[in-house]
Amino acid sequence: MSWTYLHIPLRTLARDRVFAVVSIGGLALGIGASLLAFVFAWNELSYDRAFADYRSLYRISATASAPGAGLTRADPAPTDVARWLAVRLPALPVARFAEGREQPVRVGRNESMVKVSWADPLFFELFRYRAIAGDPAAALRQPDNVVLTLSLARQLFGRHAPLGETLMIEGGHQVRVAAVVTDPPVRSHLNFAIVGSSRCSGSPFYELDTQPLRPLKPWIAHTYFRLGAGIRLDQVQRTLDAFAATGRPVTGGAGLRIGLVITPIAAIHLLPEASASLEPRGSATAITGVILVGCLILLLSIVNFVNLATARSQARSIEIGIRKAAGASRPMLFVQFTIEAACYTALAALLSFAVVELSIPTFTRLAQARMSVADIYRPAVLCAALGLLLVVTVMSGGYPAWILAALRPASALRGESSYAGGIGTRRVLVAGQFAVLSALLIGVFALSAQTHFARQLARQLDTRNIFVVPRGCKKVDPRPFAALAGVVGAACSASLPLGYIEARSLGYVRPGVRTFFSDEPVDSDFFVLYGIRPIAGRLFDRAHGADAVVERAPGVRSGPVVINATAVHRFGFSSPAAAVGQIVNVLGDRGTGADSQIIGVIADLPSYSLREQADAAVFYLSPKDMDLLSIKVSGPDAASALANVERLWRQLTSGPMDRVPADRAFQGLYREVQADEAVFSACVALACVLACAGLYGLAAFIANRRRRELGVRKALGAGRRHLFLMLIWQLTKPILWAQLIVWPLCYLLLRRWLEGFTQHVELPLQAFGLSALIVLGIAWLTAGLHIGLAAIRRPVASLRYE
Repeated sequence: MSWTYLHIPLRTLARDRVFAVVSIGGLALGIGASLLAFVFAWNELSYDRAFADYRSLYRISATASAPGAGLTRADPAPTDVARWLAVRLPALPVARFAEGREQPVRVGRNESMVKVSWADPLFFELFRYRAIAGDPAAALRQPDNVVLTLSLARQLFGRHAPLGETLMIEGGHQVRVAAVVTDPPVRSHLNFAIVGSSRCSGSPFYELDTQPLRPLKPWIAHTYFRLGAGIRLDQVQRTLDAFAATGRPVTGGAGLRIGLVITPIAAIHLLPEASASLEPRGSATAITGVILVGCLILLLSIVNFVNLATARSQARSIEIGIRKAAGASRPMLFVQFTIEAACYTALAALLSFAVVELSIPTFTRLAQARMSVADIYRPAVLCAALGLLLVVTVMSGGYPAWILAALRPASALRGESSYAGGIGTRRVLVAGQFAVLSALLIGVFALSAQTHFARQLARQLDTRNIFVVPRGCKKVDPRPFAALAGVVGAACSASLPLGYIEARSLGYVRPGVRTFFSDEPVDSDFFVLYGIRPIAGRLFDRAHGADAVVERAPGVRSGPVVINATAVHRFGFSSPAAAVGQIVNVLGDRGTGADSQIIGVIADLPSYSLREQADAAVFYLSPKDMDLLSIKVSGPDAASALANVERLWRQLTSGPMDRVPADRAFQGLYREVQADEAVFSACVALACVLACAGLYGLAAFIANRRRRELGVRKALGAGRRHLFLMLIWQLTKPILWAQLIVWPLCYLLLRRWLEGFTQHVELPLQAFGLSALIVLGIAWLTAGLHIGLAAIRRPVASLRYE
């Protein structure tokens, strides 16, 4: 009997190949989509969990609020937080990490651009990366020691353990390799290549640590601690609150509030966007959306399997009748059909792993996620796949097995499907399928509109044919490059027009106004290069002799400034025109009396993310604070102009020219919605395939169930057109009902999703009607041929049953 249970499914598949391809293929796609969603969610939720003691590791970050500015979040904390904790909680291990930037690193005569980071000596005691050579926990105690990753050690020295070798970092700092560790995990917010000691004179902490403790030092320290025995988390928080309170008198007290927040490192990846984050954030909304869509596609595939399996009852009714007449009981048939469903599901599950392997590279590119083929063979994923297999077997096999086993012998031998309620259930299932498809289509239209809007925002700035050289203005003067043939212009700045969030300032602006703003050093050609025009006043101009910043004393500067539209309102001016000519205190050290005059106002430039409000920005002239070189070349002469630029660069410097297109900086502006659009578009395509398969099953069921009715109607004079329209209407009704159900839900959910962006389009209402037309078109094209064949069948063929 057991061999019969296994033999019948194989024989059925060999006899009905169309059923095998449609039902098992659809089930494989559904299981594959759900597994892909599970792997994506697992990866996103497993960030920073590679450390054995990750549950006891925490990060300290900063927040600040001021009237009219809302809450500002920053991943780094004030530089002196670690020193404050070391004095008051000496048993608490604390370490700082400063985000690295690419800079020239020389080994012998070879020079490479490498991201150099800095950390306190306890950093490698908190984060225990596997040591390849040396002792990383002790390496940073000496100021001239560095720790390399394995990949960088092989790149620079050609071997994995170059202990004692020296290298030269920009600025003339010679350091020695004291340890080599494994590369940081892919799924971690910490990413470094070389880590130097915070005690080194080239470290950004070195000079700041010689100054008295205060919370208003630059917020550049990503500060971590390990919670051990004898110290409670609330005790650490109270100590941090006391440190934040020391800064209130300095900031003027009223209105400004600084806060220090403790976060488990495992939760960092899914936090809201913040300034100066080490890695791009994940999105809990994206995880929820991917899981939901994966489950919906799996449900669609299960519904298709049920539809097709029960639709085939007509073809298998004689077999069932003979088996029942020969003594097979209903439980025996139920077991047989359940085993058949289990075999089909197992085969679909095997195919689904092939689907996932083939889909992971494309999905990783579309979703901009960090996934690999090896991720699907983790024990957790395999256990989830086994549990999913059992669930799918019960859901997809239970109902068809019960229906097929319930056929009465007499009706089955006449080739009839004698169970009641099948058509109603099937219509409900198909309506649910097309409701899901309609919802996905509407979502894709809304995502496309928002992505197009984001691209239009990025195009406010003319970044065509502009490339950027990091640290370029620290090495060369931009004016010789602007004079080259084929070069339109060259300019220096501290950042691209998106804003330099690390240079954020807060404090006194003018009497009665204390708020936040970002400092943006630029030169006089910067605005012209990027096509930025004033909305009031004028911009910097070399012809104006007064356009210069005067250094009155250390930390106290004055001179003309240009502000953006957000700064106009935040600084308390009624309009851009009213702000021009006003005096503000924005270039001094928080209210030290450095007066600056506003000479112009520009529109808000695109922010780092559509979910972030534009910040108040102050632009000023300061050559010593700029390091980013932007060069614009002429489109027709781009190749020759770039060759001229690189030739001049080699003449003026000794190192390679590391240039990147300016457009790349704006990709993050619409990265999130672009990824969502790509993933949802792929899901819509998959849902269309599954919905068509389900509709094919329903069309086959209707045509077979109403075969004799159609024969009688044709014999009484009904025309083919009348029969075709009647059957098409039977399929159209559940689809129309699905639209009425899904439209209100989509409207509410998409409105809420769009409101999460500070700048967004209005929900395109035409998407609802367009999705309905597309769904109906898909339904009519899928079922039209099948129903058309049933409508033109000769009456005698429909009425004959022996």
